Amino acid sequence: MRKAVTSILFALSLGVAFFGYKNSQPNDELLLRSKTKACGSVDGCQVEGDMPHTRRTSIFGHEYEWNTTKGSVKVACKPEFFLVGNFICESVNAAAGTDPVS
Repeated sequence: MRKAVTSILFALSLGVAFFGYKNSQPNDELLLRSKTKACGSVDGCQVEGDMPHTRRTSIFGHEYEWNTTKGSVKVACKPEFFLVGNFICESVNAAAGTDPVS
């Protein structure tokens, strides 16, 4: 019984380490998706430049800050579930803390 519990904990640890490493790596697809989400459907908003001025990655997701014609916008991309699943990106106005898309 003890060996089974040890094996399960070891396998879980390997899974968390693998997905954490995978999530923390830069991802060009997420970069493009975050650029699209920076303005969303806001009229007259355009992203300035091809690269964000701030880029952060961690095991829990990615954060980008884009310069737009409406100001600086923070976009957070996180996995659907704790460490796994498709990434979901949401834009938040970095200065005011409000969602510019709504």
